[in-house]
Amino acid sequence: MGLSNKIKRISALAVLAAVSTVSCVNSNTENLFEREARIDIPIQQVEINLIGESHDLDKEFKKSLVEKASRGEIVLGLEGIVRDHRSEERHIRDRYNLDKGLNFGIEDDFAYSYVGLLINSFAINVRPTNKRRQMAIEKAKYTMIYLLKNSTSPRKAWDLMSNDNFSPNGRKLYDYISKYLLESGSNAIESMNEFRYNIRDKEAWKEVYFGLCRKMTDMAKELPEDQRPDIEKLENHLRFGLELVYILEDMNNKWREKRFINPVKEIVRIAFKHKKPFYFIVGSFHSDSMKEKLEKEGFIVNAYSSVSKYQNKESKKD
Repeated sequence: MGLSNKIKRISALAVLAAVSTVSCVNSNTENLFEREARIDIPIQQVEINLIGESHDLDKEFKKSLVEKASRGEIVLGLEGIVRDHRSEERHIRDRYNLDKGLNFGIEDDFAYSYVGLLINSFAINVRPTNKRRQMAIEKAKYTMIYLLKNSTSPRKAWDLMSNDNFSPNGRKLYDYISKYLLESGSNAIESMNEFRYNIRDKEAWKEVYFGLCRKMTDMAKELPEDQRPDIEKLENHLRFGLELVYILEDMNNKWREKRFINPVKEIVRIAFKHKKPFYFIVGSFHSDSMKEKLEKEGFIVNAYSSVSKYQNKESKKD
């Protein structure tokens, strides 16, 4: 073997070793967090700082907490991220360009995905008579494909649709998206143009979108009885689109919030293990009801219904 070939071979082996090492470190970190999430702790010794935010107005405040958690100064639980190491790592990297550190999601994969699809299903049904409606329709399409790429539950439901009887354009759209999901390497979706311009048929999108919602409703029927939503109302919604209040209030708030509890318990155990303060930031409309739910579990909860109230309290300490 020539010298240059030997150098190439050694370089290749070095790269493989480095990749293996990084993979091992990531795996070990993930395993450590998952082990810590299962330890028993004295709940009465854990304080939760629960802060209600405006998703639109308090982005800089949230970013400041994410940065602290990335540096390991606090443990932070975040709405809108599934409680899964890889999901958390991907989200913090893509959204904030930071290491995950001690940032954690509080979302249950199934509840987060299902409610997201149901809320956006109202847009799929509307006629695109103005720019605002057209934007809502595009957001619904984006939401469906984003969830298919990044969440386990809708992808499982999608695969179960493979033998469904679609219309010709519905089948074309289903196969087109399936091919995209297999071939696309990026976790982010740069543009919806490839879907928008290749398949414009509104009825095909509606057929595929509601087909996915129905499959996830079938999965909801398999949940334990005390965790199951009102299946009759959900099926009525998918047929007639008349359950707006139930979807927005009961599903998005009450039912989804119940499924925050177990992820929060896991994150509290990690905070206890690391001896770090635990912050938990959610939309302000969740703050009162989550305080009540967590106190029923035995936690000490310092609740702030808005970021300004939390900041006022902190300023008085200084």
